[in-house]
Amino acid sequence: MKIINILIFYFSILGLAYGQVPPYGNRSLGQVVDSVTGYILANEAYGEKLGKEELEYLRGMRVYLKENAPYAHDYLLKDLDNEHNFRAYNEGRGDMSIVLDITGDADPAGAYAVAEKLYSKLGKFVTISKKEYQDYINSNDTNLSAEARDIKIRSMIVPIQSRTYRMERLEAFMQRLKAKYGVGENSVASNRAEVSLPAKEVTSDNEEKTGMPSLFENLEAGGGKIDRKAVVERNSPVWNETLGVMTLGNGEFAFNCDATGLQTFAGNTMAHWAWHSFPQPEGFEAGNQTRYPVDSHGRVFNYLARGSGAKVARTKQETAAIRWYYDNPHMMNLCRIAFRGMDGAQIKPDDVKIVSRKLDLWNGRVESVFEYLGERVSVVSTVHPDADAVGVRVDSALLRDGRLGVVLTFGYPLRTQLSLRRKARPDPNFSSVFDRVEGHKTVLENHGRGEFRVIREMDDGGKYMVRLCGTKGFSVSKGGENFGDITREHTVFMRSGNSESAEFTAIFENLQNTENASDYGLDRVKKFRLTKAGAEFGRMKAAAQKHWNAFWNNGGIADFSASADPRWKELERRVVLSQFLMAANSAGSMPPSEAGLLATDHWCGKFHLEMTAWHGAPYFFWGRGELLKGWVEWFNKIGLKSARAEAAAEGLKGAKWLKTPDPFGRWESWDHGPNRITQNVHPFYLAELSYGADPSAETLRKWKDIIFETTEMMLDFLYWDDASQRYVLGPPLMSGAEGTRGFDCWNSTSELNYWAIALQIAQKWRARLGMPEDEKIAHVLKHISKPPVVDGVYIDAESHPETWDRMPNGRFLRPAWLEVYGCVRGPLIDPKIMERTYDKISAGLRSGDWKGNLWGCDYPMLAMTAARLGRDKEAVDWLLFDAPLNAYTPAGYNAGWYLPGNGGLLWAVALMSAGWEGSEGAAPGFPKDGSWSVKFEGISKVP
Repeated sequence: MKIINILIFYFSILGLAYGQVPPYGNRSLGQVVDSVTGYILANEAYGEKLGKEELEYLRGMRVYLKENAPYAHDYLLKDLDNEHNFRAYNEGRGDMSIVLDITGDADPAGAYAVAEKLYSKLGKFVTISKKEYQDYINSNDTNLSAEARDIKIRSMIVPIQSRTYRMERLEAFMQRLKAKYGVGENSVASNRAEVSLPAKEVTSDNEEKTGMPSLFENLEAGGGKIDRKAVVERNSPVWNETLGVMTLGNGEFAFNCDATGLQTFAGNTMAHWAWHSFPQPEGFEAGNQTRYPVDSHGRVFNYLARGSGAKVARTKQETAAIRWYYDNPHMMNLCRIAFRGMDGAQIKPDDVKIVSRKLDLWNGRVESVFEYLGERVSVVSTVHPDADAVGVRVDSALLRDGRLGVVLTFGYPLRTQLSLRRKARPDPNFSSVFDRVEGHKTVLENHGRGEFRVIREMDDGGKYMVRLCGTKGFSVSKGGENFGDITREHTVFMRSGNSESAEFTAIFENLQNTENASDYGLDRVKKFRLTKAGAEFGRMKAAAQKHWNAFWNNGGIADFSASADPRWKELERRVVLSQFLMAANSAGSMPPSEAGLLATDHWCGKFHLEMTAWHGAPYFFWGRGELLKGWVEWFNKIGLKSARAEAAAEGLKGAKWLKTPDPFGRWESWDHGPNRITQNVHPFYLAELSYGADPSAETLRKWKDIIFETTEMMLDFLYWDDASQRYVLGPPLMSGAEGTRGFDCWNSTSELNYWAIALQIAQKWRARLGMPEDEKIAHVLKHISKPPVVDGVYIDAESHPETWDRMPNGRFLRPAWLEVYGCVRGPLIDPKIMERTYDKISAGLRSGDWKGNLWGCDYPMLAMTAARLGRDKEAVDWLLFDAPLNAYTPAGYNAGWYLPGNGGLLWAVALMSAGWEGSEGAAPGFPKDGSWSVKFEGISKVP
């Protein structure tokens, strides 16, 4: 009993440390909230439900209450520091109550917002049934309007059920607390000691009554506790392929290295802020894209591409302009850091023998050992968690006599790496060419005391710097004598000296500082300037280790090791590596490209906004929603401005989001981009997940303009067909299946459901902000066209009833209509029709009769659909389906480079493990025949 009391007291004090606000009644709001803090943290002590982030949330809630709830006349909370209540709780004899009463007479909208905030956040643990709530307001507020009733919220009661658990349960609890909050060792030594904690056996009943999960609910999904470090370390890849690339990154910056620990044979250094544009064609001015009239039910939209039946061929100038927009801007490889031999002699793959190479996920570093010239070389590489910097330590006898050195080579960007669409094929291992002198400038400056600076200027006005710090064991100079394969003008040579050990840190900083930097969002990139002391390799290694230890000790984790199915090893490997890669590539200042920070992909590194849900939603399900902070800023500052401009240019109201926008919001990069409309809904879904994680006024503020302005466009885009008394979506539109002709496609299954999903969310957000229901939205939701059905199954689009698996030109479709059932739940989907649709798709894919235009994200989509339909064995089979685009490299990348596949995998595993709204039992998406044992922590249910 004593230990639990101490813990509750500890967390209460932790909450009180944040300060107080002016008193309301006999207690201050700060005291109330701090008591809630201690109470919740003590009862959800793993920190996966509430932890340090939630303390920040509660601190923000105090500020919100102070500023927005002067009308609140009473906050009553049973004293949690009362000994009688502690004893009643610990012995399972009493209830704890949190009672909130908001009259809202002075500010109904504000009162509702406060109530909604508290109810939504604490409602995971304290709830009141909808019927009970309705009965209360109907019986007590009969004279109020419906809107006024909705500002009332009744008492929220939590009956706490408890039961005795053995000491090992508490030990697991204490170890997690110690790691996360620095709590001291448990002083109770006897392994026979018993304490009272919420019982697993009553979880279902307790959750049904109160909405409060057991302390060990997630932990016990498969029985026993999870050794997080063991899970991560057994999946740290050992990959001795010479050219195989492993990624080290912090979300904004990535260093991709080969088996030498550097980029001797392969790998790029990339950052979300690092973009370049080729010179513009003569007589061409970027930003003035040609638009063409496209008919939509007698209304003209102005699109970037001509519609179907256009008889006027493109001019050469138009073709050149379209090509330029597609190519520019493009991500660029900032630098190649590679080993070189005596006096800079090139080292080739056959010159080295790889001994071992490991990506240490737990500590965030690559450890490589190889042999060159008969001597062993040991390398440790790491990336700083907050700065765009890579640190390297090298140990070898080759350093002592100068037979091994390092070069920093600066290349000129390629249009694309992965597609290789050039007559002279570039090196597929890099996103730059290193034999071009013109178009860029490289200057080396000696700043003394162990720091050198390389200033880079590009032909498009771009400018950045590389600071070389802590160059222990190296001398630094420009160029080299034997650099026949690379230009001396753009090379910095680091020669080794008398020591057998050497270290250096390369810090990359963006120097772009134009007058319109704010408009382009360049001022949003976090400025963390690493000092010389902080740049020392030892400190950088320690910082990376601390960061990744904390990453793995928090958020979601899954352990499949007790499974009988031997495939558990591969699934767990993919899950662990996907978590690492998504954090290393995608948690930056803007949404990522499909290849993340690995390389310049087919789309020149620009992101596809219709894939943002695949990249971003899994963060929330795995307890890491804060990693999307930079995305939200991009959506608001750059994306929304661009979307407004596109809507106005097309002739629509509100804001219309593009498929592949220029990252700085200046133009759409693909002439057919406006035909793709799915991306208009993904911000709605991310906003809902954001609000679920943090139902605050600040969340509402960040997303409301995006929600409402996009809603305005979506309503304007629809066509009311008076004859059939329904709303029609399109033309023009490109369906999610990517096979229909955009200019004559309408009423596609995926997009109809996406439209309905977004409009439902818009109504929710109006209510949260105290606004009345929108009558136009309500009318659309009632009369929007139903998804098309042919022969009892869903098809891609009503405009193309003859197509099922492919277009007349032979192009196979991707089964996108499963997306609005398996991934997000479309309100227009009939589950029985969807089941028949899934069966037909499944049969065709398994037999090979229907090959499908599937991508790596589609296999998780199939898995989620199967799981929701109760086909748990098939769900696992789809996750591990043998197909080239469902393969994962030893470093963890789906299909070699496709991050939406990694995100989709995490999405699916979260759904299959923690379940979805309406699912029952533990791990509902995995087989119940004993072949799979699923343990997980910190993973939340999927909507």
